[in-house]
Amino acid sequence: NIRRANSRFRDLADRDELTNLLNIRAFMRLAERDHKKMARREGTYSVLLVDVDQLKQINDTYGHEAGNKALKVVAEALLRVTRSEDLVARFGGDEFITYLADSEVTVATDIAQRLRSVVYAATFEVNMDIVRVQVSVGVANYPVDGQSLEKLMAVADRAMYTDKELRAQPEGQLVIQKR
Repeated sequence: NIRRANSRFRDLADRDELTNLLNIRAFMRLAERDHKKMARREGTYSVLLVDVDQLKQINDTYGHEAGNKALKVVAEALLRVTRSEDLVARFGGDEFITYLADSEVTVATDIAQRLRSVVYAATFEVNMDIVRVQVSVGVANYPVDGQSLEKLMAVADRAMYTDKELRAQPEGQLVIQKR
């Protein structure tokens, strides 16, 4: 069936190869469509921007396969703390973005905190070390923080960097437990 094959190709083209989340191109297309709906009916939504803390150190210490495991931990955590109607995407590199449909800022803040906790609880083992992943999260809400998706992404990005500064490990140390 050609229609099914085209649908499968589109799905593959819309997905990040490593995490199987939406890629940023598909995210932007779907989020813009939903943004227009929210603007028409004076609804609200939130955007979360998520950064995997110290991914470079994980890669440098344990190799890129460990870095990929860290990215997958975060992707799985994002899927656990969001609903099926929310959009979850890999933004690129060590960043993820989430569109929380019909979400007030308090709901988005709760989800951000739950995400931090779920990610922190999900360790993985590399070379007999237990590696704990941490994330920084920025939250922005429509229409409070901006009237466009791009503006909200910029606000969430600034909030994420503020979160990162507040949670920084001393001297960029990894959270590692020796076995």
